[in-house]
Amino acid sequence: MSADPFRGQIAVITGGASGLGAAMARAFAARGARLVLTDIDGDGLAAQRAALGDAVVHTAVVDVADREAMAAFAADILERFGAPRILVNNAGVSVSARSIDTSPEDWAWITGINVLGVCYGIALFGRAMEAAGGRAHIVNIASAAGLNGLFTMPAYSMTKCAVYGLSEAMRFEFDDDALMTHVICPGFVPTGIVSNGRAEDAVDRALGDRLMADADAAGRTPADVAGAVVDAIDKQRFRTLVYKEASMMRTLRHLPDFLRRAALRKLGDQVARRRVAAAKAVDEG
Repeated sequence: MSADPFRGQIAVITGGASGLGAAMARAFAARGARLVLTDIDGDGLAAQRAALGDAVVHTAVVDVADREAMAAFAADILERFGAPRILVNNAGVSVSARSIDTSPEDWAWITGINVLGVCYGIALFGRAMEAAGGRAHIVNIASAAGLNGLFTMPAYSMTKCAVYGLSEAMRFEFDDDALMTHVICPGFVPTGIVSNGRAEDAVDRALGDRLMADADAAGRTPADVAGAVVDAIDKQRFRTLVYKEASMMRTLRHLPDFLRRAALRKLGDQVARRRVAAAKAVDEG
């Protein structure tokens, strides 16, 4: 029987103070992992440490888009604990606006966190993980929006497509017995990513909030995704789709163009109706 990938092992989770990161921290702790959590939210990290106790061996306030800060963080962790057995590149943000309405500043912001943050984690920890012996795991959190262009959030979709593509490349770079890559593609799950993100206007914000509210009403929780991550590591699975829209977005990639356009047009009509409802809510508010 192979060694437990969690019990007693160091697991680094970026964006670990809330949302998916916090849920993964709880799930990993339940399996006996020793957690290193990083986030820009120091209060959230403190709450995680208080909730999980000795399972959290280290926390650090770090902006994953800051290359020098990430390099210092990684060097500190490698010196303190050695190479982690699990690295989860989870930290992420959202921008809700049309592509031509997304400012250069917002393009730089979302790309720095959602793409370069993942790249920095891989570059700064990956080599040591590969050399440490035993199977290590790099988990990249992508999205259903990374499986097909999501026209309601093009900047976000672009970054998650990049994460998915990088993960596919990494899948064939390494010997799975040394370093295994996993990519997780959730659909809509209620977290703070929309409320803490940037939006072009109040209607875009309201539309995002409505989608999150629908996910919450459907009984979805970050624990669903955390459980899927644990299962992917246990079963050594590369790609994990969470929720039906993730499976739908993957299916769309393989349809002939005329069917794909028809499906996206139907989805666009649904989004347009939701946008009208969101605009009405803003006007009435």
